[in-house]
Amino acid sequence: MNIAINASRAKSGGGIRHIKGIIEEIDEEIIEENNIHIWSYKNLLDKIVATKNIKKHSYFFSNYNLFFQIFWEYFILPIDLRKNKIDILINVDAGSFCYFKPSISISRDMLPFEPEVTRNFGFIYKLRNKILKFTHISSLNNAIYAIFLTNYAAETIKPFLKKDLQYQIIPHGVDSNFFLKKTISYPKSNSSEIIITYVSPCLPYKNHAKVIEAIFNLRKKNNLNLKLQIIGQVTKYSKKELFSATSKFSFEDKFVEIKENIKQNEIPNILRDSHIFLFASSCENMPNSLLEGMASGLPIVCSNVGSMPEILKDGGVYFNPIDVESIEKALEKLILDEEN
Repeated sequence: MNIAINASRAKSGGGIRHIKGIIEEIDEEIIEENNIHIWSYKNLLDKIVATKNIKKHSYFFSNYNLFFQIFWEYFILPIDLRKNKIDILINVDAGSFCYFKPSISISRDMLPFEPEVTRNFGFIYKLRNKILKFTHISSLNNAIYAIFLTNYAAETIKPFLKKDLQYQIIPHGVDSNFFLKKTISYPKSNSSEIIITYVSPCLPYKNHAKVIEAIFNLRKKNNLNLKLQIIGQVTKYSKKELFSATSKFSFEDKFVEIKENIKQNEIPNILRDSHIFLFASSCENMPNSLLEGMASGLPIVCSNVGSMPEILKDGGVYFNPIDVESIEKALEKLILDEEN
């Protein structure tokens, strides 16, 4: 059988790790009995080792804007699939514009289905989400099978889909590099530095500014030596808000450190040298960062919305991610419990 994987939309760190993990974990028997063709952009393809039965295909428009990428996916990719006598296509993101049949689509994006989260975003971002929602629904309905990463995602998106669509819940795994023994113990005094790490790109619905304010309040209230590490790119959507928060709350004490250019293989060591893992997103399908925080064995404070409670269960202290006081109280509870 000739199996195609459309990974042209796997642009996020989690998406790239997901594809790489899928290829590396395929049973040898499946690889020997089938030809697996992967269509994607150069950066992702460079991370995959081609073999006799694993064939890589780059596409000309991968470095062009979204319009050209959509054109390629809608008009050109189906031609390439037929040329290579593909029997089934796997879209690793249901935002695909390729309607080749038969296909399997993986649902990865929740933002188009949670308009309240993006209520304060700009017009262009809202328009983008409306288009993505339409594409997402079309791609899943075109598929013979859908894959959701969590029950939360399945139950949220199912009302928009045809009733006879078959689906399966298949969550992501975690790279073994994150299962490391910690090298530092939890501080036993208020004067000792407590490192709180938040791994996430800086977007409005990730609530970094509220986290900064909550930690500022807790430092003053309990005289705690708290340091916040933010591991992730500062995007144009949150740059102004993040700058305002760091200027207002961290100007003198400088307890916030933003690390933008951290490679994925460096994150396990950063977590190993941290004391608390924090995750404050308001919207997630399957948060890879939270899984990695859980694997690290760190005490966790986490958002109480979306798929987070399904994933973390009773493994942490929860808070309302848009409520500064709630974040503050969750951190306070965790820190006092750890000190005891």
